[in-house]
Amino acid sequence: MILIKNISLKNFISHADTKIDFQENQKVLIDGASGAGKSSIVEGLLWALYGQGRSNNRSLIRLGAKEATVSVIIQDNEIAYKIERTIDRKGKHSLILYKLSGNKLANCDLISDKIKETQEMIENDILHASYFLFINSIAYPQDNPDSFVKQTASKRKDLILEIIKASNYDKYYAKTKNVLLEIEQNQKTDKFIISNNEQKIKLEEKTIKLLPIYQQKDKNLKIKIKEIKNQISEAETLFANEQVTRAQIVEKRANIQNFNAHISLVAAKLQSLTNKKNEINAIDSKQIELGVKTLEQKRIELKQLKEKQTAWMQWNKERIKIERIRPLFQDFNGIILRLNNQIMETIKAVDTYCPELGKTCVKLEQQVKDKNQFFIERLKEQYKQKQEYDDAIALYNQKLEALGQPPETVDNKIEITENEVLKLQDYEKQSYVLANLGIRKAEIEKEINELRTELNTYALKLKKIETEILSMETNLNEEDLNQKRQELNNQYGVINMEYTINLQSLTIAAQKAEMVQKVQEEIKILEEKLKQKDEEADALKLLAEAFGSNGIKAVLIDYVIPRLEDKINDILGKLSNFRVKLETQKSGLGKNTVLEGLFITIINDIGEELDFQSYSGGERMRIIIAISEGLADLSKQVGFRILDEAIVGLDQETAEGFSKVILDVQNRFNQLICISHLPNIKDMFNDKIEVVKINGTSRII
Repeated sequence: MILIKNISLKNFISHADTKIDFQENQKVLIDGASGAGKSSIVEGLLWALYGQGRSNNRSLIRLGAKEATVSVIIQDNEIAYKIERTIDRKGKHSLILYKLSGNKLANCDLISDKIKETQEMIENDILHASYFLFINSIAYPQDNPDSFVKQTASKRKDLILEIIKASNYDKYYAKTKNVLLEIEQNQKTDKFIISNNEQKIKLEEKTIKLLPIYQQKDKNLKIKIKEIKNQISEAETLFANEQVTRAQIVEKRANIQNFNAHISLVAAKLQSLTNKKNEINAIDSKQIELGVKTLEQKRIELKQLKEKQTAWMQWNKERIKIERIRPLFQDFNGIILRLNNQIMETIKAVDTYCPELGKTCVKLEQQVKDKNQFFIERLKEQYKQKQEYDDAIALYNQKLEALGQPPETVDNKIEITENEVLKLQDYEKQSYVLANLGIRKAEIEKEINELRTELNTYALKLKKIETEILSMETNLNEEDLNQKRQELNNQYGVINMEYTINLQSLTIAAQKAEMVQKVQEEIKILEEKLKQKDEEADALKLLAEAFGSNGIKAVLIDYVIPRLEDKINDILGKLSNFRVKLETQKSGLGKNTVLEGLFITIINDIGEELDFQSYSGGERMRIIIAISEGLADLSKQVGFRILDEAIVGLDQETAEGFSKVILDVQNRFNQLICISHLPNIKDMFNDKIEVVKINGTSRII
């Protein structure tokens, strides 16, 4: 149940900073002089919750302030919310909704700060009441311009529907209609698919009828193809055997070539051995011995020449080292002579006598001395360098003399001797051969006999292979085999082409038959779905009627209106001797015209049915109060009631009757906030809040 915990007004109308805390089960009177700012508190509550009030939004800001803010904390069982609304002079408006944690006002979680979204949450999720419902059943503001009785019959009926949460049924109705529309669209789609599928089946009937013919032809062609393949396989086997025979012939011919090559090699080897045998017989032993002796002498001579060459190279290497230490030529005598001449010229050329002083010029004399000293120092340096040069030349001559004369040169004698040695080496080899001449000659004769035997053996093998080749070539029949293979392959190509074409037709026909079967199954499924959808659509139509204006809402209206009428008349009976009649239909001006809404008829004490406007102001006020309390009795979710100057100018009897109404309200609601100037009403409240206005600012005391 929703209760008010706190309201805070900052710079709102006449309130600078007003805070009021409310307790559970509190019935409080807001008291004060006229114009003190009592109704501003109620107006602040309405403005914070709904952004509406009796004044223009900008005139809500207290004079001299830049903005006005009203915050309200409400408790909904275990959950507390803080609603804060602000307006500035430029008309900028803000609305913030917080959720309080742990029942501590300082711990706030921001839920929303978007005005439209926040307002919808306040009305739909928290208060469960629109502004129109709130000011006619929960809070009754002073001079309520939107009183229930001032509304059209249609608007009054809408308020009753809001109280009984008929909007939920509107949502259910809309959702049901949407689902029904979706089902109907799906049905149209399914019917369209069925029609298309039936057309597909009709188009493919001719092709499907040919399927058995294609299948039988496929079977016959497979048998023919198998027979031709077997014949081709036999021909290929024969052809392969011939190819093996030809390969064997090629191999045997290759063997013949190898044998011939081997015979050539054996013959060549035989000829070589025969030549060697002849050479042995022709060898001159004396000539070989003379050649070997001459070779030994030339080798000794070559060794001596190489030793001389090594000695000359060593002498030349030392000579190069000595040449490296020889100093470059320098004409020190000429330099020394020039320096001596420069010194003499300096002494002779400068006259140090000064005619003005009548004596030698000391400065000029010193300059001459310094110049001569410079030349003398250079002369000493040249003598020193000349001495070092002379010492280096002497050392060079000394080493050159110690090296001595160069050894004898051999020029190209080594190369000539080496060539002679190379030519004479053949005699050395021949001498080795000559040593084993007897043994080698016997070996050569043996090898010659073996080679002759091998030649005879290979000649017999050649004759045998040539005989085998002749026999194999006689049995070959390649030309006939090739012709037979070609004919069989041609037959196979023709039948295989016919088979391929038939297979394509068979495949297409089989696919179409399978497709038709699937389509038929799909049609069956879709027809079953259509049947189910029809049943669902019938059920949804009934459900839509139930959620429609003549369904559950009508039943609820018919249930609520009598209860509301009884409650209104119960309260009105305490205030007057009138009673109210509520009707949801009324005859229109036209024939058979029925008007829908909530029509209020007032029946006076003599049974006359008169319109609301036919009664006096005091009588209308009593009727309004009775209707407002009747509506409040229907709203069970809100646990507080606000009455702001609900009655004025009543006679004593009516005031006493209203006191009973107030007492009933106190018993029915946890919280009651009342503003009244009537003494008998004020006396009913023990808990009072006093509002005063000092220097134009309202305060709580």
